[in-house]
Amino acid sequence: MWKGRLDPHGYGVFDVDAKPHRAHRWILEYHLGRKLRGDEVARHMCHTKPCVRIEHLAPGSRADNAQDEIKRGRRRRSVHEDCGHPLTSSAKAKCRQENGVKQPVRFGFTPHERFMLDVDTTSDPNGCHLWIGRKNQAGYGRFGVDGTLKLAHRWALEQKLGRKLGPEEVCRHACDVRACVRQDHLEPGTRLENARDTVERGQHYNAHRTHCKRGHEFNEENTYIAPTHGKRSCRACALIRNPRKGPKPERTHCKHGHELTPENTMIRASTGTRDCRECGRIRTRESQRRKRNKLLAGESPVYTLTHCKNGHEFTEANTYITPASGSRQCLECKRERRRKRKP
Repeated sequence: MWKGRLDPHGYGVFDVDAKPHRAHRWILEYHLGRKLRGDEVARHMCHTKPCVRIEHLAPGSRADNAQDEIKRGRRRRSVHEDCGHPLTSSAKAKCRQENGVKQPVRFGFTPHERFMLDVDTTSDPNGCHLWIGRKNQAGYGRFGVDGTLKLAHRWALEQKLGRKLGPEEVCRHACDVRACVRQDHLEPGTRLENARDTVERGQHYNAHRTHCKRGHEFNEENTYIAPTHGKRSCRACALIRNPRKGPKPERTHCKHGHELTPENTMIRASTGTRDCRECGRIRTRESQRRKRNKLLAGESPVYTLTHCKNGHEFTEANTYITPASGSRQCLECKRERRRKRKP
């Protein structure tokens, strides 16, 4: 079997002197010691297009090649739809004598019969039905139906499901063999599921790579796998592109230069972040200074809260303003604290 590249009809292609030649024709010419004439073709006695075994090849004419296909059932003459008589003069007369009426004509094979002519169901040890007809550059079979070329495995799956696949659907191979058209090995899916299958099974074209383009190794710590499409990326390269995404070093001082010692550090319960106690004391003193200056200037400070934390309203009779800082205190809360201190 030819393992190199194939032409659209499934025959092997072999370059000689920078010119492409069909592999089976070239090996036959090499064995015969001469070039085939213009009216000669290389006949496959095994009827396997990629085969280049010299015992399976023989020279002949195009008529001989056509007769071989008819004898092996790969080419059928046009026949009557119901009785199966070929469209010859004697068969037409016999058909009219037997049936009495003119029969509808069926030309050639049905699509399913033509499809099975290019399927090898016996050679693969894993039970795959291999497509031996024309293929595209990716190795998938091509099958012509209704004047259009379709992917052979996709057409086989559509026949199994009884419907056409949608534009967002693809045909997934459970056996990972692109030339397989066995319906048991095919199932519908999305492009995302198909891409994940290639990554999980090591079939992706980048699966063999162990390092990124900058030389960083794809180990467990340095590899990020995107949850949406399953692609992997290098974490070290991501830090080079955007250094802000990297881990930030632990702070030892606040932005004003105060050291974040255990005594000078406060952990917020809501967010878990660290705050500088000295900065908090400075902000409190500054706020008290501004309020005191407003009181000395005769301005009344603006208070936003109308009730204290215990729910008492800040009325004129229930409010005490501290002269030093200008902050408000609830007199009712003050009385409650005094009552609790008394035995």
